Order: sequence, then C-alpha cells, then structure tokens
Amino acid sequence: MAKNTVDKIITDREGNTYSYGKQLGRGGQASVRTVIHTETKKEYALKIYKSPSSKIKNNIEELIKRGGIKDKNGRILDSVVTPISTVVGKNGAFGYIMEKVNLDDYTTLVPSWTNPKKRPDAVTLCKIIKNLCSFFE
Repeated sequence: MAKNTVDKIITDREGNTYSYGKQLGRGGQASVRTVIHTETKKEYALKIYKSPSSKIKNNIEELIKRGGIKDKNGRILDSVVTPISTVVGKNGAFGYIMEKVNLDDYTTLVPSWTNPKKRPDAVTLCKIIKNLCSFFE
C-alpha cells in the first residue's frame, strides 16, 4: 500500500508548506531533517522536538520575534543559526524551520577532547570562545 503523501508535508505558522527530505541528525529531545519549501524549492532544516517543554516553545517564539540572537550592542549574530518559523507536528511535536547551513563550515570542540589529532587551530578556538561569550553575554 502506498504511503499517504500528505504525511510528507508540514506547514509552518505563516502557512508555508515544506516537503520532508533526509534526516540530518537525531538526539534524545529532537531530530533534524532537511525540508524543501514547496513553492520556492529552497532547502531549509527542520528541528522537531518530540515533547518540548513550554519553556523551549516560549524561547523559540521569542527568538523569532527578536529576529535572532543579538550581541550586547543589539546586532544580530549571523554566526548563530536561529529559528525562522514554528511548526506543529503529530502527537504534540513542536519545532522550527531554520536556514540550512553547510556543517563543514562549523566545528565542535568534541573532537579535541576525544581525538587529540583533530584539534581545531587556535584561530578557530578563539572564534568559538568569542561566539560563546557573545551568546551568553
């Protein structure tokens, strides 16, 4: 029996529709997959929480209202990927649409703890630390 194609479409709070793409990652709280805007054909990422707290929902809504995370001077930090719009999924799932970024341009500190041969260089570490400090003010 063919799968219902309606299950492969999700609508954001503004009424934009997206078709599901491949899964990018999954964790204990949420999963991330690609989605494609059905009209513009632009690819985005969708993070969907299985059963988010009201605090998570409120924080995401506030980020969308503010237009992103701002530094102490009120400038939007373009180095932080932020929600564009929210979506509601099945069984109370809640999530958001965000720009899809090339993860090859980002780094994590985890490899430097688990595999000393893959340590980021000093410039990259300084950028990470600076962004973390800006993020947490």
